[in-house]
Amino acid sequence: MSSASRSKSNHHRHSSLYHNSQAMASHDAPAEPDTAVAPPDIPRPGQLTRSETSVSVLHQREEKLKDDIEQLRKETEELAEKDQLIKRNIEVVHEKLEKEKALGLEQEDE
Repeated sequence: MSSASRSKSNHHRHSSLYHNSQAMASHDAPAEPDTAVAPPDIPRPGQLTRSETSVSVLHQREEKLKDDIEQLRKETEELAEKDQLIKRNIEVVHEKLEKEKALGLEQEDE
C-alpha cells in the first residue's frame, strides 16, 4: 500500500470515528426541557440587575476617588506649608551668613 493510499485510509477511519462519536453524543444528550426559563436580564426577587450592580460599583468608585482627591488636597496643602517654612528657613540662614560675612569683613578692616 502506498503512503498516499495509507493516508487516505487513515483519514477515512478517523473521519468515521469522529462522525460516529458525534452521532452517539447527540443521541445521549438530554432533551431540552419544555419549561420556559426567565431571560437572564430579569432579576430574581432581592437580586440586583447587572446594570444596577455596575451603577453601584461605579458609585463606590466615585466615592473612593472623591476621598482620594480630598486626601491629596490635604497632603498638597501640608507640603506647600512645609515648602514655605523651608524657604523661610533658607532665607534666615542666608541672612545670618551675610551678617557673619559682613562682620568678618569689618574685623579684617580694623
